[in-house]
Amino acid sequence: MDKSMGIADTEVGNFDLGLDCKPRIGMEFDSEPAAYDFYNRYGGEKGFSIRRESHEHNHPFVAKECSYMLHSQRSIQESQGIEIDLVKDFGIDVTSLYELMSKQAGGRAAVGFTKVDVKNYLRSRRQRSLKYGEAGYIIKYFED
Repeated sequence: MDKSMGIADTEVGNFDLGLDCKPRIGMEFDSEPAAYDFYNRYGGEKGFSIRRESHEHNHPFVAKECSYMLHSQRSIQESQGIEIDLVKDFGIDVTSLYELMSKQAGGRAAVGFTKVDVKNYLRSRRQRSLKYGEAGYIIKYFED
């Protein structure tokens, strides 16, 4: 069994996004989150976004080169958050920060998030620091 994806070996074999990311009839997953992760990655490769809710959406697929902008394909990783915090603390504006991170990653599609995501991340960080105060935020950080 491929524990990283929660997919049974007998059903899928060696899963590799670059080689075999196509859903097949009879695929089995260990859990709903494992199935979600598989289809979310598949959607990113094919240019569509998925949701956990069961809403019907009738719209065309997004071009593969734009799929990085779909909400389900975007996230700021912990290491990227640390870098954003450090660069922002030096007074660099969000646009310059995002352009720097894009160049480091090899382009906007490789960053994994948008400039709006950076703004939302920074706003959330400010809200957390106001909620607990400076000392409270440090204590909360080490409790988590």
